[in-house]
Amino acid sequence: MSLEVRAHYSLCVQDLDAAVDFYTKVLGGAPFYRQRNTCHVSLEGHHLVLHQVRSSPRWAKLGEEVSGAPIPHFGIIVDDERYERILSAASADRSVLIAPKRRRRGTALDHICFFVADPSGYPWEIKRYVGGAPPF
Repeated sequence: MSLEVRAHYSLCVQDLDAAVDFYTKVLGGAPFYRQRNTCHVSLEGHHLVLHQVRSSPRWAKLGEEVSGAPIPHFGIIVDDERYERILSAASADRSVLIAPKRRRRGTALDHICFFVADPSGYPWEIKRYVGGAPPF
């Protein structure tokens, strides 16, 4: 599989329905996967993930977990070879926050990911999709 590196945005929101309305009705995005507290939106070719959190988005505690992922975070989507190379380097650097885990099994978003922390502690998700390219 040939896959260029892609990024996604993962945002904390207080009101998921209001956020989905804004990103779809105002900015023209298209929701493509939704759970109780999370909605994935395709926005001009970008993957936007909205996570409803208890705290204010401006004051959300760095690393608060929603669905097993630290929020807020940035993420990159890579092919299998690059995924393994980054995992190896992150393991050697001891920067892995959350070990590799398969998520969303059996859906269009079926993927394997792990999380690392940059030197300031900001979390990054490293993700590879199972069975092909992402649906956005």
